Amino acid sequence: MFMVEADLDRSLAGLRPGMEGFGKVNVDRRRLIWIWTHDLYNWVRLWVWSWWP
Repeated sequence: MFMVEADLDRSLAGLRPGMEGFGKVNVDRRRLIWIWTHDLYNWVRLWVWSWWP
């Protein structure tokens, strides 16, 4: 559980200060090997690109 505060760009009639609610965050499913190695993959890709003629 996380507590989050937000500032809205525009006010809505149904929202009042101090109201509480619930939110959901959707994330993509990734293979564990991708989670562990994607930073290295991006670094190698950039390094190779920088040396490409």
